[in-house]
Amino acid sequence: MTSTDTTADLAFTNLQFQIIVPVFNEEKILEKVLKYAKEAGYLDHIVFVDDASTDSSPKILKCWASDEDVSVISLSVNGQKEGAIRIAMEVLQEEGKLLPYTILLDADSVIDESHLKTPVSVAIEQAISFLDQSNLSALALRLEAVSDTPKNLLYRSAFSDFHGMQFDNWLVSKQFQVWVINGSGGLFETEILQSILSTMTPDFETGDLVITAELMKRKASIGYYPSIKVHTFVPTTLSGYFNQRRRWERGTTKVLWYDRKFYIKNFSQPSLLAFYTVLHLALYIGIILTPIIHYFTPLTLLAYAKLLGTVYIFWQVTNLLKGTYIRYLGIRCPYPFFLKTILIHGIVWMLITGFARLTGFCEGIYYILKYPGKRSNSLPVAPNIRE
Repeated sequence: MTSTDTTADLAFTNLQFQIIVPVFNEEKILEKVLKYAKEAGYLDHIVFVDDASTDSSPKILKCWASDEDVSVISLSVNGQKEGAIRIAMEVLQEEGKLLPYTILLDADSVIDESHLKTPVSVAIEQAISFLDQSNLSALALRLEAVSDTPKNLLYRSAFSDFHGMQFDNWLVSKQFQVWVINGSGGLFETEILQSILSTMTPDFETGDLVITAELMKRKASIGYYPSIKVHTFVPTTLSGYFNQRRRWERGTTKVLWYDRKFYIKNFSQPSLLAFYTVLHLALYIGIILTPIIHYFTPLTLLAYAKLLGTVYIFWQVTNLLKGTYIRYLGIRCPYPFFLKTILIHGIVWMLITGFARLTGFCEGIYYILKYPGKRSNSLPVAPNIRE
């Protein structure tokens, strides 16, 4: 792979998969991710794509490529994640090294090997066997929030979020769908993933949800695979946390609008995905209904407080039941710690997350009004590879 600034000749002979990790300005976490992947034994299976980073990420990757034979593809033009992944797959295909299955990992995520009874590569092969035997096209892996500051309140709130997500993916996957295969960790049939990427307009804040929606629109079955756990490092600063949730909501709003026919169609039949669509929109439905209720039956300040308290208790009990049930299913975490995160999550949601989502939603609406049809930016092409 010398023509693409890749110094390692991957030993793909006996493997069915590659792990692709797009990297853009990840200098704060990249060294740690590389060291972890090396210690866990799956570094040799990764292709890193430097997506025209402007920080020291290229230098870090270059050092590891030199010292550890890490595979690196460097781009001179930013591909907005999905474009970078697509280019990496094209490069591998041109060199005859594109394998039938692809794991996508974010640059701030690692595959946790501590709970596995086999090497990571063997666990992935087992996941591939499960995918094949179940006639699936993709698997959402189990995600868990981690942080170097475990007492940080924002981390603990995120832990509760991700724990609830495990239940959501488990439940919706009963109908061979999921709300989203998060970019932190997913397994795909390479052929269908490459086909989707070839028609996508790269957009960092919508990519994961667009890929998932496209899979479902093509009636490709998706499963949930908790046996492989991915640790994803979450923001622990107020600005980082707020902007992440704001970006997630902005992207989700855009996808729900542009792919509204697909999401509306789910309501024509008993659909868990339709149910989760309503749950996602519950914040805005509540905001709309509250003044209508007030118009017909004026609410006092105390009544508003009771309403808010009832909503708070409802969601925290819901999160508790989710966590308790997936614990029953065998997806375990320290239960006392989980109970603490639920309480923290509710407070953080009321004070930060709700406002971040509202901000992102308004920005998404503004974008939709500005671009009523899907924005069509051209995808970066292979010549943008930096030697």
